Amino acid sequence: MLVDEIAVSNILEKSYSYIVNGKSAIAWIMDQYRIKPSDKTKIIDDPNDFSDNPKYIFNLLLSIITVSMRTLE
Repeated sequence: MLVDEIAVSNILEKSYSYIVNGKSAIAWIMDQYRIKPSDKTKIIDDPNDFSDNPKYIFNLLLSIITVSMRTLE
């Protein structure tokens, strides 16, 4: 099954309060692991190409959300 979009909902606002190096850990993961073109070369950087596991980034995001919440407890 090919999924073009996945939506994660009901993330508690509090979980965005877990800050690493001045940025929310969740926001950092979402920024770093998004598909984006290079400004200089226009080559598309797709983090999905770096793992054979199609759920790698999804599971990473879920882990970061869990770590954020548990750390803030």
